[in-house]
Amino acid sequence: MTESNNLTVAMAAEETVSPKSTSNTTVKCPKGHPIVKLKEKLKSSEGLVHTYSCNPCGRTLDRNEPRWKCEFKCKFNVCQGCLDTQQQTGILPSKSSASLGGKSSASLGGDSEAVGNNKNPLCCPNGHQVVKLKDKLQKWQGHVNTRKCNACTRKLVRDEPHWRCEHHCKFNVCQDCKEEHEEKGSLEYDPTMTNATNATLKATGPMANGFPMVEEGECIRVSSENVSPFSMPREVLEYAPGPDFIVTTLGNGDKERKIHCNTELNQQELDGLRIMQRMARSQRKAYFPSISVAATRFLATARGDTKKAIKMMDEAQQWRKDYFAAGPITDESVAEDFKHGIIYFAGRDSGMRPTITIRANRVPAAWYKDGTGGTKLLRILVFSVEYLVRYMCVPGKVESQCLMVDLEGLGATQVPFKELKEIYSVMSHFYPGRLARVYICNLSGMLGMAMGAAKGLLTDRQKAKLAYIKDLKELMANFAPHQLEEKLGGSRPNLTQFFPFPIAEGPYDVSCTSGPDAKAVKNIHEVFDKDGVLGRLWDPKKDAKQNTYLVYSADAVEIFERLGLPVPEDAAKPPVFEEEADEEEEDEEVFSEAEDVPEPGKCQKCLSWFKGLCRPADATEAGFVQLAEQPPA
Repeated sequence: MTESNNLTVAMAAEETVSPKSTSNTTVKCPKGHPIVKLKEKLKSSEGLVHTYSCNPCGRTLDRNEPRWKCEFKCKFNVCQGCLDTQQQTGILPSKSSASLGGKSSASLGGDSEAVGNNKNPLCCPNGHQVVKLKDKLQKWQGHVNTRKCNACTRKLVRDEPHWRCEHHCKFNVCQDCKEEHEEKGSLEYDPTMTNATNATLKATGPMANGFPMVEEGECIRVSSENVSPFSMPREVLEYAPGPDFIVTTLGNGDKERKIHCNTELNQQELDGLRIMQRMARSQRKAYFPSISVAATRFLATARGDTKKAIKMMDEAQQWRKDYFAAGPITDESVAEDFKHGIIYFAGRDSGMRPTITIRANRVPAAWYKDGTGGTKLLRILVFSVEYLVRYMCVPGKVESQCLMVDLEGLGATQVPFKELKEIYSVMSHFYPGRLARVYICNLSGMLGMAMGAAKGLLTDRQKAKLAYIKDLKELMANFAPHQLEEKLGGSRPNLTQFFPFPIAEGPYDVSCTSGPDAKAVKNIHEVFDKDGVLGRLWDPKKDAKQNTYLVYSADAVEIFERLGLPVPEDAAKPPVFEEEADEEEEDEEVFSEAEDVPEPGKCQKCLSWFKGLCRPADATEAGFVQLAEQPPA
C-alpha cells in the first residue's frame, strides 16, 4: 500500500464514528438542526492553526477531545460535559449570564446572577438559554428587517432592550416578557414554532374585533311582553354624541372614554389594542364577541397595561362561562325578585344614558336570614346589565349607564356592605367601562361617615364618578323632570310596578317641562338583533364606513315602515363586506445581528444607502457612498 493510501486510511479512521455516535438530546444548532453527531477527534489536518470551542460553555476543546455537532457541518460544537448536563437536567449550560457590551440584567432591574442559574431558565426553540441582553440595535440594523418579541409578538423599537440567546438564533424576548418569566418561572409561547411562523402567526378560526372568536350562547332570555316598549327610544337612533361625551373629563382632571365601539380610537389606544390582538393570537386565546368588543374597556381599566388587560379578559371570559353555564337567566326566574323594587330602570339622563335605580332599604329581611341576599342581588343586577346591552344601547351612540343609589331610611348598620362589595367586584372586573356616573341620594349623617370610610377603597377614577346629592334639585341639571320619580325630586309619580322595567319615554332634554311625549314610538328595539347591538372596535385598515355602519335585523326595514319612521341607509342598503378574517401580519421576520444584511437579489442601492447610515462624516473609504436624504425608489 502506498504512502498516500496509508494517509487516506488513517484520516478515514480518525473520522470513524463510535458506537456512541448518536444523541437523544433536544439541543439544536442556531439553524435548527439537532445535535446528534459525535466527532471523536479532529483530523490530522485540523486544529493546527485555529482552535475549536464548545459554544455553550465557551471552553476550548483539545484536538483529541470528542465533541457533538449537527449533521450539516454548521459551526456549532457541544462538548460531552455540556451534553451530559443537558440530558440530566434539561438545561444546556451557558457561558455567562451577562450580556453584550458589559451590560447585565441588573442594568434593567434584573438579577444578573440568577439569569443563567434559574431552575427553569427561558430558552429559545433550539434549547439555548436566553441570557444575553442587547440594549439597542446598531446603527445599520432594523431599517430593512424589524424585530418582534417572540412571546407577546410585539414589535420592538430600535432603541428598546431585548433578550436573546448567545448563539444568534432568531428569537427575541422583550424586557416585560423576560421579567414575567423570572417571576412565574414560565412564559407562554410555543417553543416548537420557528421564529418566522411565530412572527406571522395566523388564527385558524373566525375572528371578531381582531381576536380569535368562539361562539357565545344566550346570557338572558326575555319574552317580548317583558321588554319595555321604550327600552330604545327614537331619540337614541338620532343621537350624535359630541367629543366631550365620547371622551369625558372627570372631576379630578382624568379622562375616560365612554364610547368605544364604531368610533375612531386614538393612536395610543390602537397601539395597545394591536398588541393585545397579537398576544391573543400568539397564546392561542379565543374570546366571546362580548369580551373582545370590550378589549379597549379592559385596556383603559388596566391603565394601558396590555398584559393586565389580557388577564382581565381571560378572567371575564371564564366568569361568563361559569356564571351562564346552566343557561341564560330568564325573565320568569327573576320576575318575582324584581317586584321588590330593589333594582330597576326608570329613565335616561340628558345624554341618553339609561339609569338604574337602586333602593337598598327594600331588600327583604328574609334574604339576609337565609343567606341568599348576595346571590339574588347579583343575579338581578347581572340581568339588568345584560338587558341594558341587549335592548338599550346602540354602538357609537350610547354604551354606558348611570346609577342612582337611594339610601333613604338606611342607617350605618343597615347597609349591606358585604353584598355591595361582591356586586362592585363583578361590575368592575367583568363589565368595565359601563358605568358613567353614580348619584348618591338621601345620605344621612351617620351613613355619610361610613360611606366616607368605604370611599377610601375606591380608585381616583371611581371617586371622580361619584356625585353626592345634598339637594335633589341638583339632579335637574342632568335629567328631565319626568325621568325621575317624585322621591328623587322629579315630576314622575313614585313607581309601584318594577318589571317589566317602567322606562319613561322622552324627551330627555333638561329644559323639557311638558312631560313625556304621548306620541312616542314604541318597540324600536326590534330593529336590532343580539349581534347588531354589540358593535365593533375600530380597525385602521378599514375605511370609515366599514367601521361605523350599524347592523340591523333582517326585518328592520319592515319595522321602520310599520312604525312610520324613515329607513336608515344601513338598513335599506346594508353594506356588503368580506367576513372578518385574520390578516397575516406584515412580513417582518426577526433577524439576528449576523443576518441583518439583505440577501443576494435584494436592491443593492438600498443596501448602499443603509451602509451610509453609519459612515463617519469625513469618511472617504471605498465602499461608502454619499448618503441621500431619502432611500432610493
